[in-house]
Order: sequence, then C-alpha cells, then structure tokens
Amino acid sequence: MRDAPAKMGRASCPAATPVRVRLGDIAPDMMRLDAEVKQITHAIRMAAYNAETTLARNLAGCEQLTAARTPYPGTDLILRYEVKPHPGTA
Repeated sequence: MRDAPAKMGRASCPAATPVRVRLGDIAPDMMRLDAEVKQITHAIRMAAYNAETTLARNLAGCEQLTAARTPYPGTDLILRYEVKPHPGTA
C-alpha cells in the first residue's frame, strides 16, 4: 500500500493535483452560466413586479368604479366592483 503512489507515478500524488480548476478549462461552454442565471432571476423578478403592479392598478380601478355608484341600466341596483380572492387565501 505504501508503494502505491510510487508505482502510479508522480501525477497521482496529492501535491500534483491542482487545488482549483476553472470551469472554463473543463467545459468552455459553461462559462456564461452566471450571466444566464442572473438574466433568468431578473426576468422572474420583473414578472413578479409587473404582476403586483397590475393587481394594484386593478384594485384602485375597482375602488374608483365602486365610488362612482353607477346604477345597473334599467334598475336601481348599484354596481360594486371587487377582485375575487384566490380560493387558497380565504
């Protein structure tokens, strides 16, 4: 067992093994991974922001329409607008 490193040659000894290997040295096409992950994360954040902004506009619009107290045509019933809650959040 003690003679194993000598039999295998110097390249297999721990001292000859590099501590760090760059990903670009192993797989050059993987170098853009960080930028791609950043773009995907940014796209998800923007989609969430846009959804939140749209929901806020819809809520404000409902409040304005309800405040107008518009009657349903041909009746005395007042139209009331609201966003229906999601079934899982009630």
